[in-house]
Amino acid sequence: MAPSFQRQQQQKPPPPKPKLHSHPPRSIPQSRPSLPATHKVRNIILAIAIFSITCTGAWYGAGLKMKREHKQTIKEQISALPIDRIAQLTTSRQRLIRQRTELERKIADVRSRMQSQTQSQSGDADGSGRKGQD
Repeated sequence: MAPSFQRQQQQKPPPPKPKLHSHPPRSIPQSRPSLPATHKVRNIILAIAIFSITCTGAWYGAGLKMKREHKQTIKEQISALPIDRIAQLTTSRQRLIRQRTELERKIADVRSRMQSQTQSQSGDADGSGRKGQD
C-alpha cells in the first residue's frame, strides 16, 4: 500500500504560487477614496489658520515699516540745516494758505446758496410762488 500512496502524492499538482500583486478584476473604475469628514474639517481649519497668520504678519510688518519710515523723516527734518528747515516751513505755510483760501471760497458759496434759498422761500410765502392753486 505504500507504493500506491506515493504515486497518488506524486500525481497531485503542486500548489499554486502566490502572486505578488493579485487584484480582483475591476469592472468599474474606482475613484480615489474620499477623506473622512474629520480630515476635511481639519485641513480647512489648518488652511484658515495659515492664511490668518500670513495676513497678520504682513499687516504687522507693514506697520513696522511705516513707523520706521516716519522716524526716519523726523530725523531728517531735525538734522536739516536751518536754511533747509526754513524752506520746508515756507512751503508748508504756502500749502496751508492755499487750502484756507479754497475753504473760505467754498464757505462763501454755501452761504450765498443759503441766502438765495431763504429769499426764494420768503418769496413763496408771499404767494408769488404758488403752484396749482388757481
